[in-house]
Order: sequence, then structure tokens, then C-alpha cells
Amino acid sequence: MWIEIAKYLDGKSLVMLAATCHWFKRIMMEECEWKYASLRDLQDPDPRKVALEWNKLYATTFGKIS
Repeated sequence: MWIEIAKYLDGKSLVMLAATCHWFKRIMMEECEWKYASLRDLQDPDPRKVALEWNKLYATTFGKIS
């Protein structure tokens, strides 16, 4: 359920939720969450050409998110 809710959060909100407890940190920092956020917010990056981890790609595009 939380993974579905997280799909509606921006990067800053994902990091803030991850900071609340270890369980959320483990769930919110998974690559699938950041891949979804990146594909949604970065306006169609080609997943085959992504050289960084998805959370790092998101952070470099939108600035420091934590």
C-alpha cells in the first residue's frame, strides 16, 4: 500500500517520509520508487540510457533533495 501512495510523492517528500523510521527508509529508498518518480518528473528519460542510480539522477536534476 505505501508503495502505491509513494507514487504520488515528489522526491523531497520521499526523503522526508524515509526519515521518519527505518521501515520507511528501507521502502522509500528502493530503486523502483526513484525510477517511478524520475520517469514521471523528468519527462520521459530513456531508461536504457540512465547511467546513474535513479535517486542520484533525480537529485542531480532537481538539486539536493534531502
